[in-house]
Formats: sequence, structure tokens, C-alpha cells
Amino acid sequence: MWKLFEQPVCNLVNFTLRSRGKCARYNTAAYDLKNKVIAIRREDASIWERRAPLSPTNVKKLVRKGVRVLVQPSNRRAYPMQAYANAGAIIQEDLSEADVIFGVKQVPIDALIANKTYCFFSHTIKAQEANMPLLDAILEKISGCWITRRW
Repeated sequence: MWKLFEQPVCNLVNFTLRSRGKCARYNTAAYDLKNKVIAIRREDASIWERRAPLSPTNVKKLVRKGVRVLVQPSNRRAYPMQAYANAGAIIQEDLSEADVIFGVKQVPIDALIANKTYCFFSHTIKAQEANMPLLDAILEKISGCWITRRW
């Protein structure tokens, strides 16, 4: 089973986590999200990566709760940029004002913004030699980091 992030900043929308046939439902109603800024980064680890950490529907829910959502432009994402704009997101390159930056895959080390909280999937916990520089950079530069693991 996966252990999900325990910090409320990551519990931003209603969603279901599925793991090994079991579901866990998470709800953000208990958290005050007004004046928070989150961002969706462009995936650049692979030219084939089309997934997005949040859908335009999720973005719309967040915007209704008072969250400013920044979306880095990408012509490869499964959802068109216009769908995010229609949901109330701000399309821009600079994500530095975000409280939390969401992605699907690991962030290139040179793209990490110091003192930001990131939420993305990575193999760094496995201590694979190729991934250790990213873990070192995160520990040096980043203010918040949650690592999930299997129980």
C-alpha cells in the first residue's frame, strides 16, 4: 500500500488513491486554501511524457476554493493549454511564486527552484546511483520534500 503525503498542502483536491485494489478517499474541505499558489510544471524528462499531475477539472475546483494555479506551457501535455486557461489557471513560464510545484516525473536538477516545495514521482528512494545527484540537490535546495514508499 502507498502512504500518501501527510502535509495538508498536498491534499488539495478530492481524489482517490488506488493501490493494490484498495481505495483511500482524500478531501480538502478541512483546509483553508485561499491565497495559496500552486503550479503544474512542464514535463521535460521524456519527450513522450503526456501525463499531468492535475486535470483541468481539478484546477477548476482549486480555483473555486481561492487557489491561484500556475501552469507552465507545454504542447505535449494530454490536456490542451486552453482547457487549463478555461478552468481559471494562469499560463506562464515562471513558477517561482508557487507555494507547491507539482509534476509527474523528476525535475532536472538545474530546474529546481530553491526553497520551494515539490510534489513529483521519482526513483531516488531506491538509491539508484544515477538518481542520487537529484536527491542531494533536493536536500540542499528545497524547503519541502515528501517521499512516498511502499509499506
